[in-house]
Amino acid sequence: MGSPMEHPVSKRTVPRGIFLGAALALSGCAAVPLVFLAGAGAAGFAVHKVVQTQSGGTIKVAFPSEDGHEAPPQAMPPGQRVAVLPGGERERHFVEGLKASGEFTVIPLTDTITTKDEKEAFASVCRQTGADLVFAARDGEVSKDKNLLSFGRGVTTYMVHLFGFSCAENATVWREQMTLIEEHGSTPPIAAERAQVEGDMWAERVVISKTTGRKDVRSEGTS
Repeated sequence: MGSPMEHPVSKRTVPRGIFLGAALALSGCAAVPLVFLAGAGAAGFAVHKVVQTQSGGTIKVAFPSEDGHEAPPQAMPPGQRVAVLPGGERERHFVEGLKASGEFTVIPLTDTITTKDEKEAFASVCRQTGADLVFAARDGEVSKDKNLLSFGRGVTTYMVHLFGFSCAENATVWREQMTLIEEHGSTPPIAAERAQVEGDMWAERVVISKTTGRKDVRSEGTS
């Protein structure tokens, strides 16, 4: 799949543009057993990956651009030491993904963040940790619909806004939008499954963005 990091869940690669609808049996998988599959179009835009869940459904992950194609990752400014605004299971999986990549040193927070102002929260984490970059995610719009092709099973679409704050510049320097289309299976969706997918895909996107940033710097140096 061209991912620069290994996910903490099992995965299988198929050619891009092919969607595998058949269930894949898993065994001996740690955490929530998910399978990452290459994706084709869904919900009117290109899908980055399709995840088959334990509950029998799928979660399609996209980083859509305005024209419906997959948006290229934004270049990440240089920075090795990073911190993450507090959250839940999504943030925990995100941190695990960053650590597993070997690209970042994640600095844990020592004090509770009490302010509700986003910029002040970022600045507070910068002061606490001495990090180069601080990451955060914010839940966006949620929409529900009936999937007429899935025998009445529902479809829920989640939007997640991703941010990277530069402590040196005291500004948000990286923004991405992630969309997840959760097609329900035979049993109700499990929130932990979606949280894992969100955290894993967020970490992957950050690592790809850092690689993109390095390439941009090298290109500027040779021009």
